Amino acid sequence: MRRVWVGMFALCLTALLGRVAAQQPAPPTFRSGVTLVTIDVVVLDRDGKPVSGLTADDFQIKLNGKPQPVRALSYVQVAQQAAPMVVSDVAAEEPVGRRVVTNSTPVGEARLFVLMVDDLSYSPGGGKSLFAAASRFIDRQPVADYVGVTTSSGTRVVNPTLDRVFVKQTLSRVVGEFIDPRRPFTPTSPTLSIQEALDIVDFNDQGVLRQVITRECFGGNANETASLRADQLVSRTQCGGSTESTARMIASTTRSTKERQLAAVIAAINAMKPAKGLKQLVLMSQGIGVTRNAMLDLEPVARAAAEAGVQISVLVDEGDDVDAGDGGHTRDDTRGDSIGAPDAGMTARRRDDQRMFRSAMQTLADASGGFFQTVIGNGDRAFDRAAVAGSALYRLGVEPPADAPVGRAFTVATTVKRSGVTVQANRQAVIPGPPPSVSADEQVKAAINEGQPLFNVPIRMAVALRRASAGQVELGVGLDVPASVAGPLTMTFGLVSEKGELRSGKRQLVAPADTSNYRLTFPLPVAPGKYQLRFAISDATGSVGSIDVPVDAHLATLGTLTASDVLTWWTDASGRAQFLALDEVPAGVTALGAGIELYPAPGAAFPADVKVKMSLIPTGKTAAVVEREVTPLSGGDLLRAEAQLPLTDVPAGSYTLRATVTVEGKVIGTAAAIIRKR
Repeated sequence: MRRVWVGMFALCLTALLGRVAAQQPAPPTFRSGVTLVTIDVVVLDRDGKPVSGLTADDFQIKLNGKPQPVRALSYVQVAQQAAPMVVSDVAAEEPVGRRVVTNSTPVGEARLFVLMVDDLSYSPGGGKSLFAAASRFIDRQPVADYVGVTTSSGTRVVNPTLDRVFVKQTLSRVVGEFIDPRRPFTPTSPTLSIQEALDIVDFNDQGVLRQVITRECFGGNANETASLRADQLVSRTQCGGSTESTARMIASTTRSTKERQLAAVIAAINAMKPAKGLKQLVLMSQGIGVTRNAMLDLEPVARAAAEAGVQISVLVDEGDDVDAGDGGHTRDDTRGDSIGAPDAGMTARRRDDQRMFRSAMQTLADASGGFFQTVIGNGDRAFDRAAVAGSALYRLGVEPPADAPVGRAFTVATTVKRSGVTVQANRQAVIPGPPPSVSADEQVKAAINEGQPLFNVPIRMAVALRRASAGQVELGVGLDVPASVAGPLTMTFGLVSEKGELRSGKRQLVAPADTSNYRLTFPLPVAPGKYQLRFAISDATGSVGSIDVPVDAHLATLGTLTASDVLTWWTDASGRAQFLALDEVPAGVTALGAGIELYPAPGAAFPADVKVKMSLIPTGKTAAVVEREVTPLSGGDLLRAEAQLPLTDVPAGSYTLRATVTVEGKVIGTAAAIIRKR
């Protein structure tokens, strides 16, 4: 999971992480069979909070200027579930023990954030306060939200993930790559603003060219240039020709940067397209170099966002002015020398450029139906407002004009018949085609390689740790799948190290002869460290379920000893012991085996008088219903404490199984697990 991809398009491999379903839902239709145009609309009150309770009659939608009926409406909110997987853990006062994880379907919609730093717009030292606010923003988001990071240069890309630490580390390493094209090439070169250069070159504005030549070559004396056209000033004076050449170089550099910026934003949006739920691209930028007809340049971004269902939030840092380099100068070409007095107008030109950049970002947000804010000082509130604005929306299905083909784009105008509200909606919409199908093999590959959560096959999983040979730690893995799932099943696992190295395998699961669930237990030895353990199970119908959970493969420390997790087992009808990593004791089991292994430090002797008390305590209670104290037996380089806990008279319910370790009568530590009896 911890993998940095160089190149923006690599994000396409990982955008499925946003807790997507196995396939995208089909485009909405109504009873006539016409495919509807989907338009996402955010409606906010005066405090910037989403407004609920609106109906289709509250919206008026115009496609290409003509009102079209709203045939479907749903109010989509962020999932309220606290985590993407349901975790059954020991009580809060206990040390962290074995955990049982299930891939329960989230309640509500998933949310996927991609934080995009437009590093092509930031100077090398710029944006630090905004990036720090982005890092704090990550900490404040629900743990169920996937967060990714990318840059417009493509030098820093992190897959959308639950690993907030890695995202923040990568964000802290982002450095601006903006190279100011306004810097003079020589001390006597003309100095133009970016906006002036674009007006001169892209729009052939002769008035701006004359004005710049007058300022740069004649000290601002308009009387000396009044009798000549701009092209004559260029051809007859060396400085005039140099001014036009400089404008072309500045415009060319700005245009190239703009194309890279827009391509990166579109690539990020397209990479998020396969994900289901609420998707938000939070763009931090100092701006894009477009002057007139900005919509012509920015319309492809709005269309991509409309097709992908991505909301764009744009944040611009007021305090991070783009450095124009040298303060500027005036030049008198008639004398052939430089006038040393600073050009007082350069500050104004830099300010004009800043307004141009930010106006483009405002237009981008407006065109795509997104949120825009200029950040002054601490950016925490701006990020929070963006998150709240993206936490709920109305998804409208609008009937397109008759006979409109798939893929046709429309301009959209959205109004809401409610006073005192702010409406954000994309100005572009497209008639969707059928969603692409995703094979079971592709889903399994995404689940194992990238951690994609899938919910179409229910899975329960648990891991218990003990020491293995050669200094390794054994992960005792238990899996459970309901008997109702159509078999045979194919289980694929993946283990991802902190370095991003993937180890994987596959196994077939056959339904048991009775009506009990599919069960699988197996040991997985690993070097001590932190891992992502992933499982994907596909059934006979092609449905897939998956789980992606972190595993800390370090044994617990109890005093001078290290210890395994609490280990449990039961005995089947043939008399064979069956390892139990999961929490639920199979029906009919009358006794539960419970144990713990204790390991001294290398070369150290066992402490004297070690005792272990195994206690089965009802959840929420303090008194044990079953308790056994045992003296561990030496097993060479370990002590093993085992006890049989009778379950015949234990009522059905949830229990904490606690192992309390004492040395010479003093408690040195405990370990615990949850046990459930049906």
